[in-house]
Amino acid sequence: MAQAPVPSGHIRRRDSPPQISFVPGRALPTKDQAMPWVWTGGWGKGGGKDGYGKGGGKGYGKGGGKGGNRPPPLPDDFTVDPSIKYTGTVIAYYKFQGYGFIVPDQEGVLPNNKVFVLWKSIISGDRYPFLQKEMKVQFSVQIVEKNGERDLQAAAVSLVGGAPIVVQDETDGKKSFVGGQNLRYTGSLKFFIPKQGYGYIKIDAGYQYDKEGVPEEIRVETTEMNCAGANPRYMEDIEVEFGIWVTTRGTFKAYNVTLRGGAPLPAAE
Repeated sequence: MAQAPVPSGHIRRRDSPPQISFVPGRALPTKDQAMPWVWTGGWGKGGGKDGYGKGGGKGYGKGGGKGGNRPPPLPDDFTVDPSIKYTGTVIAYYKFQGYGFIVPDQEGVLPNNKVFVLWKSIISGDRYPFLQKEMKVQFSVQIVEKNGERDLQAAAVSLVGGAPIVVQDETDGKKSFVGGQNLRYTGSLKFFIPKQGYGYIKIDAGYQYDKEGVPEEIRVETTEMNCAGANPRYMEDIEVEFGIWVTTRGTFKAYNVTLRGGAPLPAAE
């Protein structure tokens, strides 16, 4: 029987897009093979359009893609005041990679006139916070040292004026749901592989649906794993609750997956 709706919560984590397919009956990858990867710095060497890489570098694949040289390190004597608020425009954001770039409104106030932003710095109540191209934002800056070099990153990224960035409701509003957006189903999360960005849920038996064709097992992707602000860890055989939505191609997928009762899913350490 469907349960009462729960708050959508929010998630902050990023993984690569799905790369392999689950085949029923085939052995799952081991935990070591499926541990999450996250961006930890490093840049590609290609000739990207805006001088930065979409792929490559230590902790971020093996190079290639929309490559680009890493931004030059900060001068040794450069300092920042974390209390200063800047405004700017998002010129690029790679949703599944979890990073992007902001150009300050006032040219020349920051080195390179372009600031790197990581998903962790977004102030949001969404399940899966991200920025959109051309979005106007407010932010402070911080210096992050990695591998002996100092880089500039955006911090406390919000809408201009300080309001949280909320885009999930707009995205959810375009979805078609089985039984409605707030209807919850229960089942068992067979597995979730952070490195691949997906998993499968076996739906508990006995449900009647308002749409035909709902399978016994449905796919869940990173964007719908509700870990209350953290990265989801590798998981197997966990009892969950969720909604069901239908893609424009008629594929059924899990929506806003939580533990039964609405608590967040386990997060990666």
